Amino acid sequence: MHNLEVKNYLIECWDEVKDVEKAVNALDVFDKQRNYLTKYILIRCCGTLELSYKTLFARYAGHSLCQRTENYIEDSVIGSSMNPSLYKIKNLANRFDDRWGKKLEATIENHKRKSRIRSSINSLVTLRNKFAHGQTAQASFTNVKSYFVEACRVLYILDQIIGKNTEDPHHNLVCDEFKKMLHSKLVDILKRNMRYRRIKDSGFKLVPR
Repeated sequence: MHNLEVKNYLIECWDEVKDVEKAVNALDVFDKQRNYLTKYILIRCCGTLELSYKTLFARYAGHSLCQRTENYIEDSVIGSSMNPSLYKIKNLANRFDDRWGKKLEATIENHKRKSRIRSSINSLVTLRNKFAHGQTAQASFTNVKSYFVEACRVLYILDQIIGKNTEDPHHNLVCDEFKKMLHSKLVDILKRNMRYRRIKDSGFKLVPR
């Protein structure tokens, strides 16, 4: 994996999954704690997947940006609330470069475990949402563990797509599509707190309210 930060996130989560699995297996089959621990791992896995995919994009963007812009990316991407559904991941990929979204979709579609990958990552998100909103989320520890393993394949595929761009010596700046999106977002934020006054031959000047 190109992104070692994300790799460590996944390893740490997997280690915890295995530790909790030992605790679950040591309990009586009717012990309520089995269900509590399963739900904990469900949230832990979903949180790790969400943090991981957003980190892949944020670190790519920050690869060649100034510190202030990198801070904005950190807040707007990693600090945002986006569940790790396949739809949300592809949508964010398209916002950076629509070729990434198409490549991600094509790679998953051609994968021998495509059905398992799609159903697993979406099952995790569905279960997490049900649990978070007070609904019944029925799933065994084994199922959650299996879903997480399959969902991680999406991150490895995404890492291969983004990682190659990061390492390309001719790709020192983020793509034009992303720069346009970034500019639009920054301007939108500034407009909320400042008003613009056009100055001849000098573009826009920001004037505090």
